Amino acid sequence: MALISGQVNASLRVCADVTGNILTPCSQPHRVEFVGDWLDTKAGFSDRCVEMASSYTGRDMDAPGDLKVVVLRRQAGAQPQEACSVMSDSSRMSSVFHIGG
Repeated sequence: MALISGQVNASLRVCADVTGNILTPCSQPHRVEFVGDWLDTKAGFSDRCVEMASSYTGRDMDAPGDLKVVVLRRQAGAQPQEACSVMSDSSRMSSVFHIGG
């Protein structure tokens, strides 16, 4: 399969179960897709996450639909971290990258 510059095959994207704990390629059944890396927690991350998710999916993530923006949180040693993700209402077998709609 040919990819447009900047695209990454779904089998190489990182997805997960609903909790974000069990990682899987996005070509396997999943409900959560990571939109960015784990970052140290900072004020305003939730708002930035909506912008990142909208750009990643090509959708207005503030509008109702089958995808929701979710900020996942974890403790990495002494520093809390957050990751921006998109959660689907149902299990998916492909990436939501530039899905549009």
